[in-house]
Amino acid sequence: MGGRIKKLKKIKKIKSKQPGNHVILNIYFKEFPLAFESVSFGEKFFRQAIKKGGFKILKTGFYKFKPQGVTGFFLLSESHLSFHTWPEENYVAIDLFTCSDTLSTKRSLNYIIKEIKKYKVKKIDQQLIRRGFVYQG
Repeated sequence: MGGRIKKLKKIKKIKSKQPGNHVILNIYFKEFPLAFESVSFGEKFFRQAIKKGGFKILKTGFYKFKPQGVTGFFLLSESHLSFHTWPEENYVAIDLFTCSDTLSTKRSLNYIIKEIKKYKVKKIDQQLIRRGFVYQG
């Protein structure tokens, strides 16, 4: 939960075409922040995270569900960031897939976690999937 991408175990990499970092965040709140019910808040919040990583936004799309919930998507030149809110479950899902350097991904991720912790967070689960690598076990 520490807010940083953890290093994977050392496994011999035998071939790599296009490396990618796919970060999945599951945010559970004690009390759902009403700000995350706003499309404009979500757009500004995640736009800032993308800026921190130095990524280029190509297109965006957002949808406000009735009675509640917001989905947002940022198509990046380096891949994508998406978020989905479930206020009734006190939950936000965030997906960041980048094919740029790990440091850029960490900058965006660290911003998201730092800012999210300003709300009443119960738990943050994060998972890193390395994409585009072939490993010898």
